[in-house]
Amino acid sequence: MMQATTTGEHIAGAHIRRAVQREMMLALWRVTTSSIAGAASAYLEWRRKKRAVAELHDLSDRMLKDIGVERHDIERIVRSGQERGQISR
Repeated sequence: MMQATTTGEHIAGAHIRRAVQREMMLALWRVTTSSIAGAASAYLEWRRKKRAVAELHDLSDRMLKDIGVERHDIERIVRSGQERGQISR
């Protein structure tokens, strides 16, 4: 035979359901915001590298030679994140 539930049990159950729903929504929010943040970060990094390539291409061959970079290596150097003095020949 089933026992009748009390009003207090119904209220407690409703609180638990709301707490679970709230935690699920927070988890979804965290996933969504971290995905957006990751995409924004990737976009900003792409823009930074594109700007670096453009700035290096604007330099004269003489200036590039002074810093140890050949024009055909600019994109590889920027893409790999190598700094001056780390260029392997």
